Amino acid sequence: MRIRTLPLALAALTLSTAAAAQLAVPGAPKVVSTYPKEGDVVDPGPLKLTVTFDKPMKAGGWSFVTSGDGAFPDCGKIPVQSADKRTFTLTCDLAPNIVWALGFNSMLFKNFKSADKGLVAVPAKLWFRTAPALYQR
Repeated sequence: MRIRTLPLALAALTLSTAAAAQLAVPGAPKVVSTYPKEGDVVDPGPLKLTVTFDKPMKAGGWSFVTSGDGAFPDCGKIPVQSADKRTFTLTCDLAPNIVWALGFNSMLFKNFKSADKGLVAVPAKLWFRTAPALYQR
């Protein structure tokens, strides 16, 4: 499920990811790793984008959101959840020489939730870039 953010005028009314993290419920799930990692440079083309949480997550709920800090990657609509329920994987196709950015949950979109208590995951962001296309002769 790909969710786009609201227009800029309305988005300005939402809290930042850092502010949202401060409002998180104690024990709320948190992102512990992503692939690519923050700031990585990856090759253009197919990519398995992953986000891993610190605890098992509810099946069938996710919020991959635009962040406004870069382009939203062209990915499949439904992520695959790992057997341990902590990791979600999206298959993406990335164009060369672009800064990509996305979020996991936001103040408005809160579908990443823990499996046990249904606690909303703390919003997080990821940005990375693709390398330029190789020069072809």
